[in-house]
Amino acid sequence: MILKMVGNLKEDNVRGVGDDGISQAVTMKTGVATVADVKVVNPVTLAPYRTFIEVDQPESKFVLRMQNGPRVALFEADGGAWKNEAIRNIEDYLMEALSEYNETEKLIIIA
Repeated sequence: MILKMVGNLKEDNVRGVGDDGISQAVTMKTGVATVADVKVVNPVTLAPYRTFIEVDQPESKFVLRMQNGPRVALFEADGGAWKNEAIRNIEDYLMEALSEYNETEKLIIIA
């Protein structure tokens, strides 16, 4: 949804309409030559790569903000809670990957 919206922005007509701090309305192309106001839904849930690619990436919420011109920014909106989930995911991955060495349960993962 974000990529589709950002890819269809009309550079000279991006504007905030009814910006209440949570959502914005912006002008974007909806067809070959037409332009319409579209509400930017916030927050959006994404799972960006922030840790090792072998590990499930934690999902977290982001706020999408737009300004004049094609300027877009994503701001983390979960207060860093993704870090705790990432640590658990890495621990789970290591415990599974190293399970053959942990037969005597002497392997301890410190996170």
